[in-house]
Amino acid sequence: MRLSVICLLFMACTLAVYAGTDAATASIASSMLFSVSDEQVASAQLKSPGRAFVMSLVVPGTGQLYVGKKRGILQLVADVGLITAHFLVRNDAQSIEDDYVAYVRENVTFDENDPTFDLYMANLPNPSDPFSGWNMEDFEHATQTNNWHYVYTEENGQPTERTGPFYWKDLPENFRTATREELKNAEVDSADRQQAYDIRDDANSRFKLARTILGITIANHLVAAIDARIAAMRHNNQQNRPTFSLRTTFEGNQVESRLVLEQRF
Repeated sequence: MRLSVICLLFMACTLAVYAGTDAATASIASSMLFSVSDEQVASAQLKSPGRAFVMSLVVPGTGQLYVGKKRGILQLVADVGLITAHFLVRNDAQSIEDDYVAYVRENVTFDENDPTFDLYMANLPNPSDPFSGWNMEDFEHATQTNNWHYVYTEENGQPTERTGPFYWKDLPENFRTATREELKNAEVDSADRQQAYDIRDDANSRFKLARTILGITIANHLVAAIDARIAAMRHNNQQNRPTFSLRTTFEGNQVESRLVLEQRF
């Protein structure tokens, strides 16, 4: 199709010259024949593989768009989707974890009659809040047991002072200070403790999913960067291939056409 158009324009220019058309008209026709758009000029430029790699490593898809590959749009959209999913899932996990901590605080209390209680409260960051010295590990260990008698025990078998004399409120009164063996033999367990365990397990599952999505996101950045570098190298290889073009020049009333072989270096 392009060859047919060139031939027709070439014939029109030739007839115009022989019909007495001046050199200016022929020059305009020649300019129209071989004019190219800015987009064509830009696409013909060599691309930096290193730049394409870094661009897609930071924002997947931008390196592909720099090279001129429209698939970069899909990679950019995918990255936005993955990042959004990560934060949504992580925020959900954090919300469940907050509910878990609140549930433990609501359903666990302390034995004020225990000899260690007053000393425990006196050493807390907030003496009015018996949980103020607990970290997440303390909450998790409390969720795995019914009372303080077998959590964080010292070498002598006594509970550590850090957790305080806690127990789950729904335990029968005569089992609130029972040992692990006594609770196991009597088959007594706190239903609230099990509920807290399920909530914590749900939060951990969400955090794990968020980490998985984050890992996929990081992998997507690396894959997109490698793909952009390869795309830039292929683009440059195509630009370096020899090409043939038909060149026509006008000098006075003379028209000269020639086939030109071009090679980039």
